[in-house]
Amino acid sequence: MQNTNQNWTPYMQSMRVPEPMYPVMDMTDQQIEEMYPRIYFIIFPVVSYHCDMLDAEHGEMYIPSNEHYKDIVDNIHERVSKDIEDNKLQGIDVKQWTRGGLLRDLASIIFLRELAQRRRYPRRRRYPYDGYGRGPGYGYGPGYWY
Repeated sequence: MQNTNQNWTPYMQSMRVPEPMYPVMDMTDQQIEEMYPRIYFIIFPVVSYHCDMLDAEHGEMYIPSNEHYKDIVDNIHERVSKDIEDNKLQGIDVKQWTRGGLLRDLASIIFLRELAQRRRYPRRRRYPYDGYGRGPGYGYGPGYWY
């Protein structure tokens, strides 16, 4: 039986990272955050402030109750809706965001993401491993044929 694809070898496949993720892997976190919409940069400082206050008052591992969570999101919504009405968000329809539904949901999502991100271990960039505990470059050191 003859292999019809002469150029393909099993060593050409990626081990851990799917191919569509390669362009994102090279980007820094700052470059990825620059692609966020403008509304994020209005909401995130308020959310970050509330998370800092929550950490200062209750400790880093505190998880708010459902009522406390709703109060925080309501407070974020009030502060952000004032900023949106004051700035008029060049090019964004203010009526779309200030009704309460979409802006409140977006503030809630960003708040929960920030809480979850603060309560996990710091992210480390990991190198792909071959699944057997050997790191990259295994078998290419002194004493091996290239």
